[in-house]
Amino acid sequence: MLIVFSIFSFLFFAKTALLSYFFSNYLIFLLYPLEISGLSLLNSNETIDDELILNLNTYLRWTTINWIGIDEDYKIFEQLENETPNNYTILLSWLLTFTLYQFYYLIYSKIKKIRLNKFNWIRFNLKYLIINYFSFFTWNLFILFKIDNMNFWIALVNILIFNFVTFWFPSLIFYFIYGDELFFYRNTFSFLIESFNIKYKYYGIILLSLKSLCGFYLLFYNYMPVESKYLLFFFNFLYLFLMNKYRVFKQHKNDFNVITLISIIINILSIVENYYPITLAFIITKYILVGLYISIVIFYCRNFRKEDDINQDLIEMDVVE
Repeated sequence: MLIVFSIFSFLFFAKTALLSYFFSNYLIFLLYPLEISGLSLLNSNETIDDELILNLNTYLRWTTINWIGIDEDYKIFEQLENETPNNYTILLSWLLTFTLYQFYYLIYSKIKKIRLNKFNWIRFNLKYLIINYFSFFTWNLFILFKIDNMNFWIALVNILIFNFVTFWFPSLIFYFIYGDELFFYRNTFSFLIESFNIKYKYYGIILLSLKSLCGFYLLFYNYMPVESKYLLFFFNFLYLFLMNKYRVFKQHKNDFNVITLISIIINILSIVENYYPITLAFIITKYILVGLYISIVIFYCRNFRKEDDINQDLIEMDVVE
């Protein structure tokens, strides 16, 4: 248990802290197609018996969307620990991650000289939930599909998490943007609407809805693991349609086309694996594509931040004049 607990606690925290530090709505939107491609890495070819290939595929999926709880996850758990896997380990890993994140908040606030108060703490933890929304949603939904085989307390905790993530959390964000005292909350939690064009400030909630739609893929995967992967194309094209039809951000309309293309290619490779003998070259290609995806996202975000700084300087100059 200790090995898996340490691995996932580190993985969850490192990803959360990194994305929190560079957080922007633009970044979160850029990462959504990567999460879709991460779902395509769920193994649907039962004829694969090469342990190395299966493990490498699982490691890549953990990097993109974290733990879900399919059979391959538990097999690696058993290999690492040489014992029967249990769901308490993942719960405890998330609990430790959240605890470490609170220490990260204290250290970050101290370094950046940010006042420690209730609203800054809520602001920081809203980012935590936005960053990990897809991981929480898919993991808990998959647990619910297998609830008959679950311990009562594990099932109860996961149902509570699923209800909070699916219903309460989006409602909370909606309240901060459109509820009572909206001017106060929009100023306090301005990161929820920053970078969006003014009439699309609600698009953070739309993105959460798109992520929730991916639950249909997990449902189909349980019954039709091979055919279900074609559904991921629908999510990619729906995302492309929304990002091209509406100018959600002030610039960088074409950025989303490039990264979605990479996501589609990864999905195509995952489908091809069901019909042809899978080799290490397939897995290496996926690793290269994910690396390319992340590199492009970093490049886009750096340019986006520079342009945001320039626009802010121009606004300040207009105010002075």
